Amino acid sequence: MLIQKLRLQRGWSQEQVAQLSGVSVRTIQRLERGQSVSIETLKALGAAFEVDFSTLKEPTMNTSVNPTVGRALVKRMSNPKFC
Repeated sequence: MLIQKLRLQRGWSQEQVAQLSGVSVRTIQRLERGQSVSIETLKALGAAFEVDFSTLKEPTMNTSVNPTVGRALVKRMSNPKFC
């Protein structure tokens, strides 16, 4: 979604971004829908937007569990009254 935000801030169409970056319009559409793309694509888009390509990576969801919460959950699940 960051690509879409940058594109709209500049008043660019998807076609313009595609032409400036050398990436297909279809790839721009996929990226704006949250699908993953290659590092090479991000580098090309970074150059077009004049930003470091690493800033274009969407944040990944942190699926790790807080150790304290994890221990409490295991303890609670092992208690027969909760099963």
